[in-house]
Amino acid sequence: MTTLSRFLVSTLLPITACQSVASTDRPGSAVSAAPASLTAEFLRLCDLAAPELKIAGRDTPFYAEAYAVRALCAAHDVTGKSVYIDGARTWADRMIDFQRRMVPAGAYYMNYGRKPGATTGNWNVADSASIAMGLLAVAVRAGDPADRARYLGSVRAFADLVLTNWVGPNGGICNGHWPAFQGEWWCSTSNFASLLFLLHRETRAQRELEVALGAIDWLNRLDLMTAGPMTIAEKGATIPFYVLEAYSAAWPHLEAGSSRQRLALAQLDRALAWADEHRAGAKGSPAWDYTTLPALKVGGLPFHMLVAARTFPERAVLVASANEEFRYIAHLLATHPNPSRPHTSPIHLRSMPQLAVFTMFSLAEHVAPGAIYRAAAPAPR
Repeated sequence: MTTLSRFLVSTLLPITACQSVASTDRPGSAVSAAPASLTAEFLRLCDLAAPELKIAGRDTPFYAEAYAVRALCAAHDVTGKSVYIDGARTWADRMIDFQRRMVPAGAYYMNYGRKPGATTGNWNVADSASIAMGLLAVAVRAGDPADRARYLGSVRAFADLVLTNWVGPNGGICNGHWPAFQGEWWCSTSNFASLLFLLHRETRAQRELEVALGAIDWLNRLDLMTAGPMTIAEKGATIPFYVLEAYSAAWPHLEAGSSRQRLALAQLDRALAWADEHRAGAKGSPAWDYTTLPALKVGGLPFHMLVAARTFPERAVLVASANEEFRYIAHLLATHPNPSRPHTSPIHLRSMPQLAVFTMFSLAEHVAPGAIYRAAAPAPR
């Protein structure tokens, strides 16, 4: 059994209902809604991830690494330990170095597709927006104003590139230089909208908010069950995970009781109901094979359950669903630590399959509620 598998079994299988525990490691630390033991074990997982992110030249997709970066930033909020933010900063600096050499200017290198310096090849908005959210998480925690400006400037350059070129006529976002499909698409729309909501909290630019809300309107009209290309039958948990990324970031910006919020909540409930019909954690026997590509993002679904439960008290039952998933994934990773098929082999950190990375992202919401969407702290007086 791998170190990660032992960690997940010892940590997640005993999870019961969340308890309210205040983290008092340092002034200003996040308030935890998870048992103290879960907090400790989440940080052990972060201890595995932080040094891995300092290793350059790994054949891993940067969009997945960005979710680990965001979790590490949440871990830094809880503990103040420099090892977490150092790993995240090293990764962010590497992304900026690649970005400086990308064509078009402002694009991020994804560790696949178009390479730095190339003028042709696939480059997409969706995965690049995930990378941008990783850099933004680092930016809001930068103590040096020059560092904050550098990271924020990188995110701003990417956002401006997309705002100038790929906002569609109906409010959705097109996916950049993506030959598979040129129209507005659910994944690029969801990921970029999530980024814009978070970026707006830092810059207060009205354009960002307007486009993000337009993207929510586009998603509100989307039939999740039939949307393509790459349908829910093909992509499984990928669609609800990414679409809900937009909604989870949007909730503070949707007027209570408005038509926009009602439609958004209906989409949330629809996505989670569909996921509940397929989740292995809820059924006890897998409708999805969590070790196959269509289901790898299922580890991120508890994040959206927890955000919704925190935002809307009437949906507090979602905490229990999230805990079911944590238990099941722990068991799965313990019994399938070394998948043999190429698309299920570890594609992120050397000891961490992608399923575990997205579970780590969800655990951050357990340990430090709200830290994933944290805005920059006010400047000291």
